[in-house]
Amino acid sequence: MDNDKSIKWCSHKGCEMCFIVASFNSELSVECECGFETCLLCSNEKHMPAICDIRRIWEIKSNAESENLTWIIANTKGCPKCGKPIEKNQGCNHMHCQMCQHDFCWMCLGVWKDHGSATGGYYKCNKYDENKVDDKV
Repeated sequence: MDNDKSIKWCSHKGCEMCFIVASFNSELSVECECGFETCLLCSNEKHMPAICDIRRIWEIKSNAESENLTWIIANTKGCPKCGKPIEKNQGCNHMHCQMCQHDFCWMCLGVWKDHGSATGGYYKCNKYDENKVDDKV
C-alpha cells in the first residue's frame, strides 16, 4: 500500500487511517476522521497557503533552530541580573555580562565582589552547593 500513489496516510502521529485519492481530484488536502488535515501533495500536515517546498524549508530551519536552543540550554547560564545567556568557555569563574555590565560568579551566580580568596579564589567557589536545586538557572 505504501507504493500505491492513490493511497495517502493521515499525517497525524499515531493515526492509522488512509485515504484513496482519485487522480482527477482537485482538492489539496483532506480531513481525517481524527480531525487532522493532511496535504495530498506532500503527505504532511496541511500547510496552506504555503506551498510544499516552503513548508519543507521552514521545517528544516525550525529543526536547526531547535538544535541551537538545545545547545544554548546545555552550555550557558543566564546572567543573574538581566537573564541573557552567557557561555563560559575557559578561565576563572569571574563572569562579566556584556549586556548589563554585571559581574558575577559562574558557579553560584552570586555577586562577584563578594568573592575572593576566602571563598575559594578565582577557580573554586565554596559558596556553590551542587546539591542545591535552583530554578533560576
